[in-house]
Amino acid sequence: MIISSDGTFREHNNLIMSARMVGEIREGYRCINCLEEVDDKPWPAKCHICGFAISDKQAQRFGMEYVGNIRLGPSTSIEDELAIAEEHLARERRELIISKPNIFVPKGL
Repeated sequence: MIISSDGTFREHNNLIMSARMVGEIREGYRCINCLEEVDDKPWPAKCHICGFAISDKQAQRFGMEYVGNIRLGPSTSIEDELAIAEEHLARERRELIISKPNIFVPKGL
């Protein structure tokens, strides 16, 4: 869901597609609406599954919605992740060694 500046809610989905699927949509061999492959030739009038007007609307919709390649996953490298994990383990070991004393002395003695 996306919340607009005026507070209205709008449904939004990010699709993850292979480069091949994106190429098929761009070239009219796959419906951008339901992602179904086109049967015979590219850019048919309508999708045979959902009825979307591929020849009239797909190129414009692709231009509005396609944002290119987006990196998925962590922004750190494997080496960075390993260093973070090692630092976390070392910190846990230090906290076990340097613990607060467990001896309680009552006041007034």
